Amino acid sequence: MEEVGAEWVSLRETRTAQRAVVPLAAIGIVEGLSSRARPAEESLRSPLGLGSVLREIARDRSVVRLETTAGTVLGRIAGVGADALDVLSLPTGESSGVPGSARLTVTMSSLLAVSPR
Repeated sequence: MEEVGAEWVSLRETRTAQRAVVPLAAIGIVEGLSSRARPAEESLRSPLGLGSVLREIARDRSVVRLETTAGTVLGRIAGVGADALDVLSLPTGESSGVPGSARLTVTMSSLLAVSPR
């Protein structure tokens, strides 16, 4: 775990070092916690909400992989609202806009993870 907010956690894959932002509401099972694990002090939490973290990713204009309850989307985050985000999809994974790209709206409640590619 890299960083944690009140409604999200940033994780880093051990083998690939790839980062993922995961809404806490999307986590159902955690393996490997010590029996003494306790919530961190409030002062250790990031003050940023999930929307703020996603806006930082959007400003980078990097291609992201969104895992949602409806499937996977590759694209760039175009905008972030209070309860949804707009994504310019890249259906075949290209790094720039291509014919066939679509503007998709993804609800925050369907978000499972966001990983910059």
